[in-house]
Amino acid sequence: MKPLLIITTLALLIVAGGCYKDKGNYAYVGIDTVRIDYDAAGKAFTVLQFDTLRVKPVIIQSAGSTEAVLKYEWSARLIDPSSASQQFPVTVLSYRRNLDTAVNLAPANYAVTFKATDTVTGISSYLFYTVAVTSSFSEGWLLLEQIGGVGDVAIITSSGKLLNKAYSQVNGVSLPADVKKVDVSSLLSPKEVYLFSENEGIEVSPVSFARIKSFNNWFFYPPATQKPQVNTYLVEGYANCGVAINNGLVHIRRFGGFPPPVLYGAEILLDGKSGYRMAPAVLKGNFNASLYLAAFYETTGKRFIGLRGATYGLDGNLVHFSAPDAAAAFDPDNVGMDLLYMGASREANIYNAVMKQGSDAYLLQLNLNVAQSARLKQKMNAPGAADLTAAVSSLQLDYIYYSFGNKLYMYEIGPNTASLIYEFAAGENVTTLTIDPERSATELLATTWNGSTGNAYQFTLDITGKPENNTYIRKYEGLGKVVSTRYKAK
Repeated sequence: MKPLLIITTLALLIVAGGCYKDKGNYAYVGIDTVRIDYDAAGKAFTVLQFDTLRVKPVIIQSAGSTEAVLKYEWSARLIDPSSASQQFPVTVLSYRRNLDTAVNLAPANYAVTFKATDTVTGISSYLFYTVAVTSSFSEGWLLLEQIGGVGDVAIITSSGKLLNKAYSQVNGVSLPADVKKVDVSSLLSPKEVYLFSENEGIEVSPVSFARIKSFNNWFFYPPATQKPQVNTYLVEGYANCGVAINNGLVHIRRFGGFPPPVLYGAEILLDGKSGYRMAPAVLKGNFNASLYLAAFYETTGKRFIGLRGATYGLDGNLVHFSAPDAAAAFDPDNVGMDLLYMGASREANIYNAVMKQGSDAYLLQLNLNVAQSARLKQKMNAPGAADLTAAVSSLQLDYIYYSFGNKLYMYEIGPNTASLIYEFAAGENVTTLTIDPERSATELLATTWNGSTGNAYQFTLDITGKPENNTYIRKYEGLGKVVSTRYKAK
């Protein structure tokens, strides 16, 4: 009986306690809420590589709170549905509220995440964007420069924007300080881009500019001496031939009907020997039997040498030009002068070559037609031509543009006269002149160097061959010493 009484009493006390009204005075604090949203620009963007991407998300917080307690992170991850593994590395773009940063990502599609974290509550909110990064290298001028003790490439895009140090930005390392030539095999699809220094040659992606091949990848058996000078192509229909010059020696590779890899073989011999040395230029003909496939200037014998060979043969032959007839302007096999410049004229298969003999400059025109090779030889009535620093032939008129110091001249072949068409600032000497058919026959790019900084100038040429309004249309500053330029079209 006693135990039952005790249990009943305890139960009544519990019930009574449950009916007691708590008269305490408590203050409840609400958790700060953060809401983020897309602004009017939306959530899908397209940006050129190395251009600045700007995104400003909308952030809404509950009353009384401040953005000072928030921390931010913008990150990007590659989107590649074709990849078996979807585990791509995450790249942090910024830790700021608004994204305002140069995009150094390789051209591709990316998922970009914006994360806003309340440092008091630890709660994070997210926005998700898609960003298409397109190539800044799809089209533009490539400027190979020596800058700050290293080599690099600057790019002038087709829209006129200058991108400095493009190679080192993409690859994380610079080029050697003794860079000397940039070249583009524009006849191939996709195009190939080559960069040469004194003892190294590399190929970079025409889309991302990332390094993809080196000198050794071009040969079945790489030459013992690596001094790359030229890597180019001759293309006609389905007959393709690669031509390389390394340490003055010619190598070829043939495309069409052969299984890969298609690489360069050993150097071609001249008269059964490899003692010749070609200048770093290729005069391109074609596979027509009446033309030389290509021609070179051989610097030890000071003569032109031709390249012949069957269209689909693996071999090629370096041959001497035929003895000239009485009407020939000169003997291509016995020029006897030093080469200053050699390049294409406005006429197919006709090439201009500026030579030096003593203190005089001579113009020779070489026709790649086997039967009519020596077209013209004349002593140039052109001030400073024997000491020119750069030259390029007009692609619309019978002119040659050349520079001497800080002066730009236009040499007219027919009347054999030269005129000063532009003068740069004192001490600002011209380093390169380029008219590239991939760009326009009416655009001339000139680069200069004053001993400490380099500039690039774009000229538009009028119907008389002179710069429109006697001046440049655009100037780019802050370059290194530009040693070579080429235009890369899409």
